[in-house]
Amino acid sequence: MRTGVAMALFGLTAACTTPAAVNMAQQRLAKEANCPARDVTVTELAGYGYRASGCGHAATYICIPQGEEAPICTLQGATSSGPTAADAGAT
Repeated sequence: MRTGVAMALFGLTAACTTPAAVNMAQQRLAKEANCPARDVTVTELAGYGYRASGCGHAATYICIPQGEEAPICTLQGATSSGPTAADAGAT
């Protein structure tokens, strides 16, 4: 019984943090690439990974949920520049 409750609570927590993590990754790339947030697209990767791209830049962030607080997103590697698939209109 406890395992089922814990898994249900974990699922609710994960589902609630996904939009916040997507938003955080979008805002981070927008700021770091001097790009309007509306031009940044974010793709959810495995685990806590998010790939943000727009304005000729792309970056991968690991966004760890912090309960009720905003997730903490860490840049993985370096921000790349140049045309991306999202910039070319590919989905």
